[in-house]
Amino acid sequence: MSTEVAFFTVKDGTEEDFLKVFRDKVVDLFRRGGAENIRVYRSQVSPNQFVKTGEWRSREARLTDFVGSPLYQEFLALMGPFLDAPPSLDDYDTIYRD
Repeated sequence: MSTEVAFFTVKDGTEEDFLKVFRDKVVDLFRRGGAENIRVYRSQVSPNQFVKTGEWRSREARLTDFVGSPLYQEFLALMGPFLDAPPSLDDYDTIYRD
């Protein structure tokens, strides 16, 4: 499994709308693309900062099944109006779990 970790900064004042669109539409896109165990965290200090994690079969599966599909264009169209900047992300391997 590969865990994608993405950092989002959304425009001030759009946080609740961002969360609604994420819950109502974006999670479905990730699931259809093969993501599992999707979680979103919100900063306690900067409420317009979010972190999303999702597990994929592999990094290659995420790139092929999601980023390389029309689902990714839908994701960009849904998230674009809320983002202050493009999200930063990376893929991680689990090396320890308790």
